[in-house]
Amino acid sequence: MKYFFTLLLLISFQLQSESLTKNSFKGVKIGITASDAIKIFKSLKSTAHPEESDSSCYYLESTDKQYKDIAFMIIDGRVARIDVFENKNISTAKGIHIGSTKSDVLAKYKQVEVSPHPYLGGAGEYLEVKLTEKIGIIFETEKDTISSFRLGDDSIYFIEGCS
Repeated sequence: MKYFFTLLLLISFQLQSESLTKNSFKGVKIGITASDAIKIFKSLKSTAHPEESDSSCYYLESTDKQYKDIAFMIIDGRVARIDVFENKNISTAKGIHIGSTKSDVLAKYKQVEVSPHPYLGGAGEYLEVKLTEKIGIIFETEKDTISSFRLGDDSIYFIEGCS
């Protein structure tokens, strides 16, 4: 009976889990316009403030609680990257999600460039993977556990987002 409930729990997690592709999430691809992203993923809303004179970089975030802690960075009107923060139900195409380990990333991806986390020092790392010539992903770890990740073009190197 114990095994049945464990299996049921695993199946329910898989049904709730959603994956990014190598260049998109829910049909919103890196490089499309912000207006097209909103048409595709209807619950997206802008975080830009109209009074700000420089709105060349801002985020689209979902109003749907299921997609809490995922954001689409918009640069010059186009989707540049997809950030996943605390949402454990969003994974990469290879199954890596918040809570996965550094070992999981190293096992799933062939070439991973490891560097120190700029704010955590020895307690964290950046695990960078090139997916295509123009698209990559950076996993942030804290104590060898994935705490966030971002998929996109060269904007993945903006460590403070639009700031």
